[in-house]
Amino acid sequence: MNNKEIIKYFYEVVVSENLLNELPQYISKDCV
Repeated sequence: MNNKEIIKYFYEVVVSENLLNELPQYISKDCV
């Protein structure tokens, strides 16, 4: 997947599954 697809998938999963409690692990992976 390219970056746009990853971002789209990420937001779709977070919004649809309401996985806000899992946000930190994704953010830390991408930002570190």
